[in-house]
Amino acid sequence: MLGWQPSELDRLSYEDLLLFREKARVRHEQKESE
Repeated sequence: MLGWQPSELDRLSYEDLLLFREKARVRHEQKESE
């Protein structure tokens, strides 16, 4: 096997998703305010 638990991978990808959404939201708000 690959050496990580599926639950760990799910949590990491979920955190990455939240980070990505937050970055996208901030970038969008910056565009709106210009």
